[in-house]
Amino acid sequence: MLRGRASDVRNAKPDEQPPQIDLSRSMNRGGKMNGKRIAVWGLAFKPGTDDVRETAALTMVDKFLKAGAEVVAHDPEAIETFASLFGEHPQLKYVKEAYDAAKDADALVLLTEWSEYRQPN
Repeated sequence: MLRGRASDVRNAKPDEQPPQIDLSRSMNRGGKMNGKRIAVWGLAFKPGTDDVRETAALTMVDKFLKAGAEVVAHDPEAIETFASLFGEHPQLKYVKEAYDAAKDADALVLLTEWSEYRQPN
């Protein structure tokens, strides 16, 4: 299971991996994530904005994709802004509903503390 405090991830610089998240031991041996589906909730650097310039999501999504994972991302406001900055990738998909991202996911990574993510079912 991937674990880390949302505040530590949120405060990480875009080119840094927060030390609380260890990809190489989290998913399986060797850090390979081939065939894994990672749900990402939150692409903006903070709730209430579509600003993604300093978001940890840029780094984290890139690392997941480079490790071979499929990434399904949700954000209430920042999908379009994130997509225009990050670019396209065949293993990256954006969804309009948070639970659509989490469906069939091997891991759920919370990167922005939007209020709608506070009490998932």
